[in-house]
Amino acid sequence: MLPLLLVAGTPLCSPAQLPSAPTPQTSATSGSISGFITDSDGDSIPAARVALTLESTSAAPLTAVTATDGGFTFAGIPPGPFKLSITATGFSPQQTSSELHSAESLDLPAIALNAASTTEISVTATQSEIAEAQVHLEEQQRVLGVFPNFYVSYVSDPMPLTPKQKYQLALHTLVDPVSFILNGVTAAAQQADNIYDWGQ
Repeated sequence: MLPLLLVAGTPLCSPAQLPSAPTPQTSATSGSISGFITDSDGDSIPAARVALTLESTSAAPLTAVTATDGGFTFAGIPPGPFKLSITATGFSPQQTSSELHSAESLDLPAIALNAASTTEISVTATQSEIAEAQVHLEEQQRVLGVFPNFYVSYVSDPMPLTPKQKYQLALHTLVDPVSFILNGVTAAAQQADNIYDWGQ
């Protein structure tokens, strides 16, 4: 056998035959997203629903509900663009979007919601309808709870009555039982004194 001679500084194998070092694998590091939901005056909105949609994936949105101070937090979120959809009772829905970087703890500015728009319906009664309501009130009026007091209005600016309403009020006064009794007593007194306003 021939002896194996080693020359100083000469490796046993060529550099091309040496095993290469493993290449480090870089992986994205998750982070967190935090924020507060307020109204237009800056007051916190508890129990608001916050939905987080990751735009780089097709995963279902993550949801969170704000605490009593209006705060919310999403943890373990992969980096990338995202969208927040906020809904709360009595407020208009709102959306906002941003981007989370690797290993970032993102604190969003306060998200202010606007109060939900309401539709006001104004119903105006006609003069005749207002006068009719006044007549109904007057027909309940009695002095000492007994004697009719239907022709007096305690409204500071009463609505004028139509001719029909005036006749109705007069008829209601005539057929009132107390009016019958008063007219009978007056007629009897005049008959006794021979005063014939009512005729013999």
